[in-house]
Amino acid sequence: MKTIDSHSRESQGPVGASAQLLRSPKIDTQHLARTAVVYVRQSSVRQVRENIESTQLQYDLAHRAEVYGWPEQRIEVIDDDLGLSGKSLEGRSGF
Repeated sequence: MKTIDSHSRESQGPVGASAQLLRSPKIDTQHLARTAVVYVRQSSVRQVRENIESTQLQYDLAHRAEVYGWPEQRIEVIDDDLGLSGKSLEGRSGF
């Protein structure tokens, strides 16, 4: 598991660090007090190699949470299962 720090500057997409803070009537202080969890997933090593854009979009969800107001220390990125099959729980520490 990682916090947003490990990927916070890799993306230069529209939800990067320079994006303005967005406000949504659906997100209130009660939500922002909780941890935002992003589970990054690709089921095989081949998908990890070939679906680079998809993986990056999943990491960008952590940036989106930050833009919506979650503090960095309350955004958790779980990517321990990248490239591991979902057929079994064995060896899947992120699950």
